Amino acid sequence: MATLKNSMKKIAFVYLLSVPVLVTALAFIVGHVSYRIYVPIWLLNGVLMAVATRALSNDGALSARSASFFIFPWMLFAIFGGMGPPPETAAGWASQATEQVIRYTFLIAGGISTAVGIYRVNKLLENTPGRQYAKCADILIRIALPFFVLNMAYWDISLRMYS
Repeated sequence: MATLKNSMKKIAFVYLLSVPVLVTALAFIVGHVSYRIYVPIWLLNGVLMAVATRALSNDGALSARSASFFIFPWMLFAIFGGMGPPPETAAGWASQATEQVIRYTFLIAGGISTAVGIYRVNKLLENTPGRQYAKCADILIRIALPFFVLNMAYWDISLRMYS
């Protein structure tokens, strides 16, 4: 039984590591496909990522819950594999306006989730030798996140205005 559990953890670990690479490859190699194809695949991937995260967690340990804030954005970003890269022309943006609004909304949610994850890791490492690095990451994300959200919101709003 322990061997099966270890095998499941290895498979879950490899799956979670492969998602960012596969999403990036799909987005830039395959490009845009119909939402009828990529949305069901994206939903299935989200479920598989949740199962893999649960398989790797230690019965709801604080570190596992903190790590989930780093995994959650990739549950959202995996949809970009079907959306492909952002369009390069105004006509392309206009024809895919709804998808682009979703893209920027997911980017904002992913940025916020990552910031929460860094904050929680900072709290976990408070009394360890790595605390200065965790504190530095926490300060930097607190500075960067508002600019990131403003940038993504700008592109989202400007897309809505011109589509």
